[in-house]
Amino acid sequence: MSGGLEVIGEGRSPSAEMTAEPRSRVFVLTDISNEPDDEESLVRFLVYANEYDIEGLVATTSTHLRNRTREDLIRRQLAAYGQVRGNLVKHAPGYPTQEQLLAVTATGQPAYGMAAVGDGKSSAGSKLLLAAADKADERPLWVSVWGGANTLAQALWDARKERSPDALQKLVAKLRVYTISDQDDAGRWLRLEFPDLFYIVSPSSTDWREYYRATWTGISGDRHYRNGPSVDFALVDNPWLEENVIKNHGPLGALYPKLAYIMEGDTPSFLGLIGNGLAWSASPAYGGWGGRYVLYQSYAETRPIWTDNLDNRDTVEVEGKLHTSNQAT
Repeated sequence: MSGGLEVIGEGRSPSAEMTAEPRSRVFVLTDISNEPDDEESLVRFLVYANEYDIEGLVATTSTHLRNRTREDLIRRQLAAYGQVRGNLVKHAPGYPTQEQLLAVTATGQPAYGMAAVGDGKSSAGSKLLLAAADKADERPLWVSVWGGANTLAQALWDARKERSPDALQKLVAKLRVYTISDQDDAGRWLRLEFPDLFYIVSPSSTDWREYYRATWTGISGDRHYRNGPSVDFALVDNPWLEENVIKNHGPLGALYPKLAYIMEGDTPSFLGLIGNGLAWSASPAYGGWGGRYVLYQSYAETRPIWTDNLDNRDTVEVEGKLHTSNQAT
């Protein structure tokens, strides 16, 4: 802040010394339909679609949705987005058209985990991901993984088979992966096989039993996971959502389902990429809307990954008492 005060003191505009954060490139892998939160997160993702460049929306499987993908639900939301885009652009420029988003919508293999990865198992989704990474764009590609990671695994499987070691290294260096825990066995494979791959994850078993420890649950998981004090939980519960999002808020809001477990559990994987001045995309260690992470080799991992900052001092205050946790970010 001192730099800003110095600028003001010198009689110049505060904005003259500031550089806007570059828009992030984002590629979403979603196991949409397994529970309501993917559909909730997609509504939010589209409402903020002017804040980043959307390179892909791909329907995938996960441990909770093993044998099918639901690209149709992505397309249903895009149809509703197309109806409200005219209103969105009245408030801010930069919203892509429905047609632009449909052009980067695809599906991965309708099979679970590494069973969907290997020779001859490329999908429209894995090809789209490689095409996005190969663009002549110096910005990294953020792969936001809301379910299983096998579509990304297939993309890198194909790249390793078809490219020189140098070309593969350049490809991997462009990727920034943020997964909502490990929802299939492909995430573990990726971290083992590509040790230089930038990877944010709260490592877990491939079911839900270890989610309570994850930083991303701080978005609304206090009550369900019993991992922190509930701070005004009414703001992340169905009555508030019905009044302020679902009912009488247009066709896109109408597709926001009531929560079953926690609200928008996948949203932390992209929320930090919104240009709010925190520069979270430069380093997850800075902390921000996507949580605070540290580069650390946790138990059973073979190399450092960006993971839960269990020694942090981020706090929330409830009834005059401070509570410290990695979810507090």
